Amino acid sequence: MMSNEPTRQCVQYVQDHMEHVIWCTANIEVRVTIFEIHEILNNSDHCTLPLRTITTVLNIRRAWQYLIDNIDQPVDWQTLCDYNSLIG
Repeated sequence: MMSNEPTRQCVQYVQDHMEHVIWCTANIEVRVTIFEIHEILNNSDHCTLPLRTITTVLNIRRAWQYLIDNIDQPVDWQTLCDYNSLIG
């Protein structure tokens, strides 16, 4: 259970705007439009984008979900390693 209201609000914001958050993050690594993000997240099996782009977007989604799922856990070395393995 999330410990406080601001944390809950932040998590809710990310969940409500996940495509945009992933798009902002993905554009550091690959050139992708918000429409392409939507296509990858909702229909990655039929997406014609390069595999690197699809993999990057899906890894970013997994990493964000990991952060949300572990929001109440202390940040330690293992958590950072787990996150890094998801995003990498």
